[in-house]
Amino acid sequence: MSEIVARTFKAGPVELAYIDEGDGEPIVLVHGFASNKEVNWVHPGWVTTLRRAGRRTIALDNRGHGASTKLYDPALYHTELMADDIRRRFSAASAFTSSKRAGCRDRSLPRSRRRPSRM
Repeated sequence: MSEIVARTFKAGPVELAYIDEGDGEPIVLVHGFASNKEVNWVHPGWVTTLRRAGRRTIALDNRGHGASTKLYDPALYHTELMADDIRRRFSAASAFTSSKRAGCRDRSLPRSRRRPSRM
């Protein structure tokens, strides 16, 4: 198995860490509160399983989590801003999923109301 390579992208003042593995139809994995891409998606084997199933698997560290920029203004963690981070970088992805951990559901709901076909 090849090593998973972390990358980064800018979303305004924030640098977000992510991984992008495999080919095929993309799926974006979003972790919940107080977690990161490794804990939710890499270590449990989700990235490997999805890649082996022929999916392009993308997972990011949300603002303030994992290897992404830590912010000290609570307003910069608004759910709409966090959903916009995902949309800006991964607008070509056709599917989204989330963990069942606290926080992730809150980001998914506003997005689903704006673009239900992308959920």
